[in-house]
Amino acid sequence: MGNTSSESQENQDSLMNQNNQLTKASNNTSHFKPELSLILKMQMFQTHFLRERQLRPDRLISTLGHNENILQLFQPVSKCKTLKDLDVTILDVCSISSKEFKMFSQKSKHLYCLQRLWLVFSRSNVFESSVLENISLYLKPLKSLLQLNLMFFRCSAITLKALKTLAMSISKHPKLTSVKLNFYACQAISFEGLSGIIKALAKLKQLSHFDLELTSFRGIQSESLAKLFFNLEQLVKLRSLRLSFGDCHGVDVESLKCLGMALSSLESLTEIELNFAVCSEVDDEGLEGLMRGIESLESLERLALNLIGCSEVGDKGVKSIVDGVKSLKELKNVRLVLSNCQKISKEMMELFQSEEKGDGKTKWKIEM
Repeated sequence: MGNTSSESQENQDSLMNQNNQLTKASNNTSHFKPELSLILKMQMFQTHFLRERQLRPDRLISTLGHNENILQLFQPVSKCKTLKDLDVTILDVCSISSKEFKMFSQKSKHLYCLQRLWLVFSRSNVFESSVLENISLYLKPLKSLLQLNLMFFRCSAITLKALKTLAMSISKHPKLTSVKLNFYACQAISFEGLSGIIKALAKLKQLSHFDLELTSFRGIQSESLAKLFFNLEQLVKLRSLRLSFGDCHGVDVESLKCLGMALSSLESLTEIELNFAVCSEVDDEGLEGLMRGIESLESLERLALNLIGCSEVGDKGVKSIVDGVKSLKELKNVRLVLSNCQKISKEMMELFQSEEKGDGKTKWKIEM
């Protein structure tokens, strides 16, 4: 245990030293190269963010001190007219004033080559709508934007007005091919606002990938979630869909049936990843309704279902998964996570073991 702790501290010290060196370089725009990925990170450095976001060696990490002006690093960035990839992580939103956010939003006017933007905001219980309004202003000049990733980590006061503003901004970027939205443990999120965002995404004719995460959300009403799932049927051009509702209340029979109906409309889908880990209301009937939609997707090549800890899932539900995918001729990979699903019998486990060997067409990976 001591060695692990020591190694972890050494790794973090090494990253922080690299951070400090690169911060000095960021003050001189001559150090920036075309297509350089730039990551701006606040103090309160957290290594799990680095692991999650798969840092590459060619990225520049700049640390902004808790009491420093956010514009200190954005000033040189705003002059990088060839920049194509920008990551911004702010781990203490509360320390930044509305005035600073407004000035931040004005720093993107020269970034007309930017193709990928990742914005992460963490741990704010005073997340005003003005923050997202200024983010929307920042997005406005980015006419070449192809990928947009927004993560809100434990931001507990995101308003309906803020989500409506974000939806309007997203709809004005017709070149977007990928949108990822992560509202991790944002307990006060508005489902009306999320539905508005999905409607905005439906206007993007080139959108092929959508990723929505609401992990650890306890305030979901089943009816609201069903409406949200139903709105997904508007995203008819999608080829890849990832939904993560792990440890969420409200994921039940009716909402899963609505999700199945919506998925059946998305005929271009080649990849689906669904995470319902530790959702106590997911049961056999709900999985049957979900699979009735999935089994009609003739272009589907990859399916991943995470049902870990779903205590109401039994033999009938998992058999509906096995039977449901047999008609999918293009299916190449199926991944199922069924750990701690205590109602699954030994006989069903043996059936899965035979399926896992594969039939030459579909490769199964099953975790039980």
